Amino acid sequence: MGRGRRPRVNQNRGRRPNQFKNFTPTYEHRLQIVRFFANNSMKETLTCYFLDAQGTTKETKRKSIHLWAKNKAKTERLGSTNATRAMRKLREVGTATVLSKETELQLVTWINEYRADGATVSGLMLHLKAREFAKASGVGEETFTASWAWRVGFLKRHGLRFRARTRQGQNSPADSAQAVKELNERMKKEMH
Repeated sequence: MGRGRRPRVNQNRGRRPNQFKNFTPTYEHRLQIVRFFANNSMKETLTCYFLDAQGTTKETKRKSIHLWAKNKAKTERLGSTNATRAMRKLREVGTATVLSKETELQLVTWINEYRADGATVSGLMLHLKAREFAKASGVGEETFTASWAWRVGFLKRHGLRFRARTRQGQNSPADSAQAVKELNERMKKEMH
């Protein structure tokens, strides 16, 4: 008997096909529904906008309409602006805690000074210094964590890279040991 794979029953590489059950309406569509609901009953609104909804889906749509009507000010604001009317979800400004531009520029200056001295900045050093700068600028330590995702965004925003020393073409000068020793002493004084 030949060895091999069992033939696939479904030709989608073993994945289940997408059912496209979830649908999030745009803010413009939500606004239309809320305005219609203000002048009509819930039954008429569901019949007009969600004709095919049945059972639990219909109940979910009913709850969604009540939620949109409850937050009518937000729905009006987002549904009537060109910038947000086509959006389905909005991440409000200040959702994630970020450092101010001034604080980030201080951090960039700190990195550039270290690099000018010939020292490299590691991810851990950046993490610790960012937390220190955040604390100094009044952002709480529990609020700003200087996470990996923040670090990636920070480096990308400012065009910075962590460069690894390669073996090719980067020979140390003869007096590098003395320079490293002096640099380490100066860094210890600055860090403490």
